[in-house]
Amino acid sequence: MEKAKSAALALLVALSLVQSYFLMYGLPNLGAESEAEGYYLSAEVPGSRKSVEQLVFPERIILHLGAQRHTVFYPDHLFYDLIYEKLKGRVFRGFQRVTAASVDWAQVRAEEAGVELRFAQAVPFALLQRVFKLEGDFLFSRDTIEKIWIYAPEGREDVRAFLFGSDGTVVYEALRVDMTAGDVRQFVGFGEYWPAYRHIDDDLYIPERPLTYPVQIVPYRKYLPEQLGGSLFFDPGATRMTYSSKDGSQILTDGKRGLKVEQNGTWLVYTDPMAVNGGISDPLEQLRAAVEFVNRHGGWDGVHLLVPSAESPEGETIRFQQYFRGLPVLPGWEGNKFGHMQLVVRQGEVAQYERPLIVLEDAGTDGEFLAAPGLAGPAGPDGTVPGATEEPDGEEGTPSAEGTEGEKASDSLDGNESGAAGEEGTDSVRSEDGRPEAGGAPDESAPGAQGPSEGEPAAGAEGGARAAAPEGAAERISGDAIGGLTPAEAGPPAPTGPEAGAGSVRFANAIDLSYGDALLRQIRLKAEGKKIKSLVPAYRAILHDDHIRLVPVWAIRLANGEWRVTDG
Repeated sequence: MEKAKSAALALLVALSLVQSYFLMYGLPNLGAESEAEGYYLSAEVPGSRKSVEQLVFPERIILHLGAQRHTVFYPDHLFYDLIYEKLKGRVFRGFQRVTAASVDWAQVRAEEAGVELRFAQAVPFALLQRVFKLEGDFLFSRDTIEKIWIYAPEGREDVRAFLFGSDGTVVYEALRVDMTAGDVRQFVGFGEYWPAYRHIDDDLYIPERPLTYPVQIVPYRKYLPEQLGGSLFFDPGATRMTYSSKDGSQILTDGKRGLKVEQNGTWLVYTDPMAVNGGISDPLEQLRAAVEFVNRHGGWDGVHLLVPSAESPEGETIRFQQYFRGLPVLPGWEGNKFGHMQLVVRQGEVAQYERPLIVLEDAGTDGEFLAAPGLAGPAGPDGTVPGATEEPDGEEGTPSAEGTEGEKASDSLDGNESGAAGEEGTDSVRSEDGRPEAGGAPDESAPGAQGPSEGEPAAGAEGGARAAAPEGAAERISGDAIGGLTPAEAGPPAPTGPEAGAGSVRFANAIDLSYGDALLRQIRLKAEGKKIKSLVPAYRAILHDDHIRLVPVWAIRLANGEWRVTDG
């Protein structure tokens, strides 16, 4: 009897061990476990990973052609890419520190052939060494660089290259540069057939002819809040969701950290009050911490650039501006946030994280722009220069309407945009079968090939219907751009339809951005006496149910990182 009891007990123990084994390591086909595993895998990094170097590139490349002539290229233009890639392959050795006053920069700008690379945000020298081949002295490796200026002195075969510190008083000259004067003059030659720019001050260059950009209609998809919440909270199962009674936003919290979803599910704000509040740490380490945080918590969608941001008492604020086909994307109207990621970092730890929950289709991946179909092609002697319209007759800054149909395109949800009515030299719109056009032919000695340009103006037949359009009702943008369109013109404020858009990017009308004296008056009015650090063409994003309308405008960026739209 005792033996039977012992045998039964041993059998029960063996069955218990087998059951425990299967509970721990087996039963792979249980639906709940498989579903949860797939959810957290997709929630970990919905977007792509990026390195710090992919988020630092020149906001503008300025060419000095001599005889007080200048022009400007923006990201993803063919010549921008050629110059930038070639300069990244050159070697700069033997830096020495000199004062900015040691060179007459006004004379160099006016008379010498040269290339300037302007960064939106001052870049730590140690980071710039990972983008360019800079063999510099460790004594100034912790400094930050705002621009690189390379020029070829007249009558000499060597070149001079300078890196400008962010304080504006100290520059670093490379004593040996792996370039010749012929290289610099080749770069400068790219600008011979591009619209001339007038130099106003050190940071401001105004085009003397209109630049043409298409209105783009871009499908989008949305992240669910739970996708990012699964990676932002240590224990997603312990989080709970509530709704704000004031604005209807969703709030997720695990008792320590909070995640707020605003603007009808299109914007996310994550806060961690437990983050360390320490002293100032190395800027490059702060930047690395911010980039890695985004890599692990949502990832990147498309192209982003490190730009300045308003100072915060909570810590170091780091902002990444989204680009679409070569142009920065700014919010549309009524102050809706869009087009950037922003983090507050305290001694290497992220205390706040803001980002859109909207992903634009065809926005580019892994730091590369995608070519815009239909906007690129060969430009022979009889071709057009994308982005430039022919210099009109009459007063400077006033597009000529002579010989046109005089039709004004209407702004509607089916893809027709028009400029607002007002003063001279502002936007004009043209369309033919829904495709953008750019008028004006280059000099017959223009280069034989014109490559792709993201967000670059369309290349098309000369002429087309042109309607003179007046200055738009632009509004001030404090930190986040606010457009000049009325709610009726812009459409619904936020998407309410399906989670994913369908189709690909479409093009509506093309818009001639203002230029010359008219543009100068606009930006001075919008700057309100504050220092303008940059003038760039940009896209203003107008959100609809299943797409975003990107309307080209001029935008200025002030010294504190604030954007203000000038055209609308």
